[in-house]
Amino acid sequence: MSTLKDVAKECGLSVTTVSRALNNRGYISKEAHEKIQAAMKKLNYQPNEIARSLSKQSSNSIGVIMPYIDQPFFSRLLNYLEVEADKRGYVLYVFCSKAYDAKEEEYLEICKRHRVAGIILCTDAVNIDKFADVSVPIISLEREISYAAESIVCDNKTGGKIVAEYLYGQGCRNFLYLNPGHWTGMQCDDRGISFRKQGESMGVQVKEYSASWEEHKCLNYHKTIREVLEKNPDADAIFCNGDALALQTIQTCYKMGIDIPGKIRIVGYDDAQLAELSCPPLTTVHQPIKEMAEKAIESLDRLCNGKKIASKVLLPVTLVVRETA
Repeated sequence: MSTLKDVAKECGLSVTTVSRALNNRGYISKEAHEKIQAAMKKLNYQPNEIARSLSKQSSNSIGVIMPYIDQPFFSRLLNYLEVEADKRGYVLYVFCSKAYDAKEEEYLEICKRHRVAGIILCTDAVNIDKFADVSVPIISLEREISYAAESIVCDNKTGGKIVAEYLYGQGCRNFLYLNPGHWTGMQCDDRGISFRKQGESMGVQVKEYSASWEEHKCLNYHKTIREVLEKNPDADAIFCNGDALALQTIQTCYKMGIDIPGKIRIVGYDDAQLAELSCPPLTTVHQPIKEMAEKAIESLDRLCNGKKIASKVLLPVTLVVRETA
């Protein structure tokens, strides 16, 4: 059976261009349309019209693929997605890939078989090309994907910038940035990049560290956190890319006898529910998780009813000051 990639190869166009043409997204020249139609006819390629004619023929289910459920950000996001989906008469198929490519591919096939109305994609996988051949709309969260019907992202650049400015204003001059892992192409990478650039522009030294892949998979970062603190006894500020990492940093500092915020100030990212319950309560960047979920479901519902949506949505973030910084 021919695929979207086969059609793209036959007509000498990118998968993204072919996908846009089939889904009527953006301008496609008449010549390109003719090439695509000719290639489809030659290869006997049949688009999934059931999935594309959402308002009449698809199911009322939505596939949600995320790498983790036990991480604060994703558990909170899933809760809001379920609430909003229920309001609009949809049910969710939820898949947790543990960031394994093979699992994501397996879940995609399940979504296709169940003819879901669309897929909400939250992935930290490097190889996202496997999603290009999906014939139902994809709404991507916190990652821009060219062939997604819509990418909903938070203003991560501003997030990193306001953290650096705040810590500098508190008198901190030796910054550490802790990342739960490192992958290229992730939207959340902008947080660290912006934090470093803003710090350097103010004459502040910024040292960056990443946890290992093994730590990230089990969401236990204590080993790396301790090593970083031992290497940097003069550090007076830590910006953690994620509240889970920040909360474990608080625990490690407590075990090492490091006073917070007297000796070192800690700022997280996400504003998970546990942030305000930690001791001391965590200063963190608030991501509008509820708004992300509402927008994702709303956009898929609009597509189901034949309405247009934006290709990208940028949501603002704010700094929530509590007692760790």
